[in-house]
Amino acid sequence: MLYAARPEGWAFGIGLAYHLVQLMTPVALKWLLVGRYPKGERYLWTFWMWRIELVYEVELMEMSMYSGMLQGTPMLPWWYRAMGAKIEGQGTSRIRVQG
Repeated sequence: MLYAARPEGWAFGIGLAYHLVQLMTPVALKWLLVGRYPKGERYLWTFWMWRIELVYEVELMEMSMYSGMLQGTPMLPWWYRAMGAKIEGQGTSRIRVQG
């Protein structure tokens, strides 16, 4: 019998897919709503600012759940790079998440 055919295998696969989708939701929102942050000044009560706030709140919610698990792993710099940060080298030893 295949491992994936057992209920435990399906539960693991569904759980893994759920967490990956949950981690990638802020990344997708950031690139769909905001894109790359442009240089310059922006007014506070504009549509651009509301998009930034939405992405920030979703990111804050996700990182409050996953920051402890990702800290010190290679996954955290990958996540920050996906969000648009420029991190040199491996970067795992110096990244600390407050929370």
